[in-house]
Amino acid sequence: MRIAVIGAGAVGMHYARKWREAGHTVTLAYTRNRDGLAARASEIGAETASPRDAVSDADVVLFSVPFEHIRDAAQQIGPLHDQVVIDSTNPFTPDRSSVVELAPGQTAFSIVAHALPGARLVKALHNLGVVQVEDPHQQPVIFVVSTDAEARSVVSGLVTEAGLVAVESDDSSAVAATEAPGRLFTAPLDATQARAALTTT
Repeated sequence: MRIAVIGAGAVGMHYARKWREAGHTVTLAYTRNRDGLAARASEIGAETASPRDAVSDADVVLFSVPFEHIRDAAQQIGPLHDQVVIDSTNPFTPDRSSVVELAPGQTAFSIVAHALPGARLVKALHNLGVVQVEDPHQQPVIFVVSTDAEARSVVSGLVTEAGLVAVESDDSSAVAATEAPGRLFTAPLDATQARAALTTT
């Protein structure tokens, strides 16, 4: 599978590495430090490209940019044509010290959906940080939320390949509970607890 990772921060690089180890072709894009990006790509055997070129032939796109860069990154990507896009964003302030106050009913996911209208969007890889998913004593649960059943299945497969447990939901209201500052964000749940928690969103 061809995977484009838009945003090469801690989250983007963690999953890029995992998916390369699983045998996927990975292309990294969108950073202010192009030389640093090339070095990180070389380290894990990935490629680099402009955001537009990275997504042009991608089967799946991981959209993992800071909240304040959502619109800029989306503009650099350009039009999407039914590609599966994993939205891992959370509405943090630029210094990551707090959460942005959004309009009632608005989420980072809804903002990404507006910015990337051609995407088959799935909210995932957002509810736990890299430190949590690397904990060897846990079997971390990742929520996979989308009304698109086929896209959900694809993303759940990638979550599993990254060594995590995917818990799916077709209820868009689950997004608000699972991304920051929702009640399930960073919650240390097992799969049974996570599925039960979703029934009360």
